[in-house]
Amino acid sequence: MADFVIRPVAELAPAQVADFLRRMFDPVKGAFLADWGCWWHGGDENRFGVLAEDGTLAAYFAITPMQCVLAGAVWDSLWWIDLIVDPAFRRRGLQTVMDDAVRTRPGLKLGFPNEFHSTILARHGWGVRGDLRKQMLPLRLHRVRFVQQAAGWRGRLLRLGAGLARPGLAGLRGWWGRYRPRYTQAWPEATPAALAAIFAQVQAQEDPAGEVMTTQRSAAFFQWRYFDCPYRAELRFYRALLADGRAGYAIARFSDLRGLKSVRILDLYGDFGHQGLLRDLLATIRRDAVQAGADQVIILSSLSSRPGLRTALGAGGFSISVPVYFCWHGQDPPLHEQLQQQPLYWTLADSDNDEPH
Repeated sequence: MADFVIRPVAELAPAQVADFLRRMFDPVKGAFLADWGCWWHGGDENRFGVLAEDGTLAAYFAITPMQCVLAGAVWDSLWWIDLIVDPAFRRRGLQTVMDDAVRTRPGLKLGFPNEFHSTILARHGWGVRGDLRKQMLPLRLHRVRFVQQAAGWRGRLLRLGAGLARPGLAGLRGWWGRYRPRYTQAWPEATPAALAAIFAQVQAQEDPAGEVMTTQRSAAFFQWRYFDCPYRAELRFYRALLADGRAGYAIARFSDLRGLKSVRILDLYGDFGHQGLLRDLLATIRRDAVQAGADQVIILSSLSSRPGLRTALGAGGFSISVPVYFCWHGQDPPLHEQLQQQPLYWTLADSDNDEPH
């Protein structure tokens, strides 16, 4: 691979990088990365271009430094995101160039590949598992993208079913839109410190040994991920409080992407053993989604942990589920093997699960 060299974006011409991103990614994501990639990845030193011998930008990839809770300790880790190769340079081993650059870095490397990419990563020594699920509550099934875009007989069948479901869903929306919360309130005055305090409280009560691998939700993390983000106005914060002091929170993003009104629950954390608290948080967000005219509500869940949340999602109408793949690479072989069975809890705010726009 002597024809190619990796350079941090900070060393490249901004116009060259912006032009590449806007051409290689779809227009919405390309514009977001061009304008906000420095924030998204925690600095331009975490974004990289792969240059051909003549200086042409042939590929791009980025990492996002983070910390995770694992085996009772906090680990410095990173998400590997947004790798793409210019079609003019494909089949020249650039996937391997970028993979080697990330895989050989110290510490834990984490990511969420699509199904096709996951098979490539497995051949390169990454661990891969597929026990996460993106779950959707359809509020207007006929407007959901996979129903509208499905082709052939399957598409016709889906659209017929969605049409038949419209009266029933309209009735449910009327009922859901009148929900009166028991424990949950909108929390516009939420602060990074207050959110971090709830996370720490839940961790101490439910998982003091750190057995579930998840993001280390510090005040600094909340500040960066939510309070400094360019779409802060689209976020709604919720807090649920029980009489005995137990608590939970949720952060949801209300946005319109390509004509689809979507509510994405970016993070939800609380007493996962209390069905009343979980169902109340979800029902309150569902009520607000109905009142906002949303077409769908989406959340990420895991089959390996938090069974109480899965139960609450089922009761809340999150009836459509698709698998999500998770990958990792660590230079400690026992830890690498441990992650094959490790209970996980990731959310849409982790990595790039919330489609950047």
